[in-house]
Amino acid sequence: MSEAPVRRLIQGTLWLASASSLGIAMSLLGTMIVTRHFSAEVFGAYTLLRVFVRFLGQVSSFGLGMSIAKFISGTEDEARKQALVSTAIIFRFVTIILFSIAAWVTRPWLSLLFGGELLVDLFLFLPVLFLLESSLGLLSAVLQGVLRFNRIAITDLATNGLNLILIIVVVAYFKTDIWGLILARAIAVFLSCLFAYVSSRSKRT
Repeated sequence: MSEAPVRRLIQGTLWLASASSLGIAMSLLGTMIVTRHFSAEVFGAYTLLRVFVRFLGQVSSFGLGMSIAKFISGTEDEARKQALVSTAIIFRFVTIILFSIAAWVTRPWLSLLFGGELLVDLFLFLPVLFLLESSLGLLSAVLQGVLRFNRIAITDLATNGLNLILIIVVVAYFKTDIWGLILARAIAVFLSCLFAYVSSRSKRT
């Protein structure tokens, strides 16, 4: 293995490790703020929604993230890379639509399973959060395939940092309800998706 790939791997590992540590700290701080402003029922419903979104993202991906990263890193042909990314995006959107419909249909059973109407009401936002979180995961896999580990780290930091800032502004300052909490997460992930997409399209200098 040549020196350049080794150096890139070490730098990427340091970037990701630092971003992960800071991300955990910011997530913990955000959780502390949320738990001080919402009841246990509201916080529990929001947490279950996030868990369900993440579960759907894992199940519906069919290992696409690991596959696309492997195939992109295995070719130097830019046209083939773009074709792989386009195919992955189309496939991901199809699975997101199908699984969102399935989740919507099962809303009445979720009410019986978990109890309470709040969680079922929050599932109105599930397709949007599912789309954003899944898109961010796919774009991170694309960045991994082109070996832009620093951009992955920045994306993770941006997601957690923006989410924390928006929680402080929307929840702690403006005293909004749980809808503001969901909006804060959606905006943070959306802006991170934009950054990841631009990073994946820009040429390495």
